[in-house]
Amino acid sequence: MESILEAFHAYPVVGHYASDRTIPKVLQSGYYWLMVYKDTYDFVKKYDQCQRQGSITKQHEMPMTKMMGVELFYIWGIDFMGMFLSSYGYKYILVAMDYVSKWVETVALADDEGKRVVAILKKSIFSYFGVPWTSISDGGSNFCNKVFQDSLIKYGVKQQKVDTSYHPQTSGGFKLRKQSNFG
Repeated sequence: MESILEAFHAYPVVGHYASDRTIPKVLQSGYYWLMVYKDTYDFVKKYDQCQRQGSITKQHEMPMTKMMGVELFYIWGIDFMGMFLSSYGYKYILVAMDYVSKWVETVALADDEGKRVVAILKKSIFSYFGVPWTSISDGGSNFCNKVFQDSLIKYGVKQQKVDTSYHPQTSGGFKLRKQSNFG
């Protein structure tokens, strides 16, 4: 009995829940004995690590913040991978990812010129998913040049953001001023 309760209450992947959450786990796994409810309650109540921590109060909870609603395919992040060894003349991979659904589109390219990037985006992204409101890229010369920026304006992309490469705060997207139709 002790080892079963230890497994369903105290193992690192279980979570040290109270007896009302530990009992269903024990029963769902097929274990039962006559005093299962009382034994589980006593075990959890006397468990040393739980007693040292105390109860969880509002101070321990994370504050809830309002999430900004954005539409699917509203924000795209684009970047290049490569230069790889040539395979059928292709050395680069253009990666475009929707920041909301995490949908990824990839295209193999021979070079990483700005004009070619715009043509691929128009053909692979804009025609299938619509023109995004925002394009996010790193500060690479293939994304930060006059041809690329003028083309984005021509097709109706409202904002072009530049993030810092490998910056963890930009992995989840940017805070944009424009709210979606849902928010």
